[in-house]
Amino acid sequence: MRGTAKATTCHLQLVLLTGLFSFLKSRKDPANAGVELENLQKQVANLISAGRTDDAKNAVLFFLDKYARETGNAGTSASDLARISYFLAYLALPDLIYSRWGEFSRLWNGLVPFHMYLAIKGASDQGEPFSLEQINAFKCYQGVLTPDVDYYLIEFPAPPSVIAQLAQGEKVSRDALPVLGPHFAAALLNKKIDEKQLYVLGEAVQGAMTLRTVTAKGENCNCGPGPEPRLDSFLQAHATQI
Repeated sequence: MRGTAKATTCHLQLVLLTGLFSFLKSRKDPANAGVELENLQKQVANLISAGRTDDAKNAVLFFLDKYARETGNAGTSASDLARISYFLAYLALPDLIYSRWGEFSRLWNGLVPFHMYLAIKGASDQGEPFSLEQINAFKCYQGVLTPDVDYYLIEFPAPPSVIAQLAQGEKVSRDALPVLGPHFAAALLNKKIDEKQLYVLGEAVQGAMTLRTVTAKGENCNCGPGPEPRLDSFLQAHATQI
């Protein structure tokens, strides 16, 4: 029985890793939305500098309406949504936080909502469309964890449980290769020593939740079992560690 369980776990790990790397290698060319999003950022910045804040807000709304019309507002599958969230949490966000903090701060505080920017940029980079509902399923929170540490937290759309699907006997095909999508990611800024850290909460291969950190060197480290995927539990886990 132990041998069977071990073999099943190893097989699952292999399937998950194969799915992830196949996804990263086989994406279509980026959609035009990514370029248009960058142009929107410039347009909004120019309007704000000219004192035309209302026009800047309208430009954001117009962009969203145009994006929904051009993509048909159909969105992507739940599995692709989880894979794009994985890409954002473990690749895009670490680059922004550790290598381009000034840009991250500007984007976070900009008139273009950060959750909107992150979702559309991630979908565009991976050649997939999001529906407005999927875009708005990304959420952002900012606050103070301790007197010295601020947090910038991203909540991702709730990913499907890969473990539950496999436990129910669902087959894994190459057309729907699974990825353990993240629930939350948190950038922590220690203002006293100007240190940044990034933590991600997601499903573990063995089930339940795992807390991981991505370092400035790109190392993806397991911090052990994580809390249930709720905002207050996730923040409490960080407060306890600090």
